[in-house]
Amino acid sequence: MLEFTLGALGVGAVLALVRMAIGPSVQDRVVALDVALVCLMSAVIVDAVRRDDPTYLYVPVVVSVIGFVATLAATKYLNQESQS
Repeated sequence: MLEFTLGALGVGAVLALVRMAIGPSVQDRVVALDVALVCLMSAVIVDAVRRDDPTYLYVPVVVSVIGFVATLAATKYLNQESQS
């Protein structure tokens, strides 16, 4: 069952990366990046459960902080661009 979950997360990440590549707007690309990061974090957590090893559970925390900061930076950039 955990292998199916990892496969589904992989498919979701690939679809998000495709959306990031062909997204018509920058906003679509930012949302696709967030989705890909959530898939990555979820895959790391599922893998830690599968291995029964909590060593890598700090990785999703770091990735979530990086994703949050990247989303804020992109939002600020897009807001400044639309006001100009």
